[in-house]
Amino acid sequence: PGDPLLERIIPPGTGPREKRTFSSVWQAAHMMKALAYLGYSRDDPLVEKGAAYIFNNQNKTGSWSPGKDAYGDNPGAELQPIYTAVILQSLALAGYGMTTEALLGYSWLTAFRLTDGAWPAGVVEGNYRGIAGYRRLPHSQFGCRTTTTAAAAALAYHPEMCHGEEVKKAL
Repeated sequence: PGDPLLERIIPPGTGPREKRTFSSVWQAAHMMKALAYLGYSRDDPLVEKGAAYIFNNQNKTGSWSPGKDAYGDNPGAELQPIYTAVILQSLALAGYGMTTEALLGYSWLTAFRLTDGAWPAGVVEGNYRGIAGYRRLPHSQFGCRTTTTAAAAALAYHPEMCHGEEVKKAL
């Protein structure tokens, strides 16, 4: 028998992509973050299983995205850094920030940063996504407050990147 909490998020027998919905990856990441806040670490089998599930659903670029199976036709879904940032927060808090997979995700996230230090909401068909007024950063033409906050938190939780220029400039 599996763990009932984890099975509510990750149904038994589901593998990468074909049988998952993005919400299950998103929920697994949030579950890992909650467990990390409660003191669980990567040594716990529940956290270990959640991390494996998340890594199995990582894109080849290093990012995570909702994809078409979660929200229908979602052009440019992979180019929305908030998804990767929030998942990296969970992985770093649970002790997986230095893994090869997480570092690939951090590499993707930092490469997506704008020259002014902010992160955009995303890119669709080569253009930056529109930003609602309350999410617009005053110093940035395309920077999104929500995405930049999520990216800064992901970097702040990382054991080494927390002191880097990317997080300082984002703040």
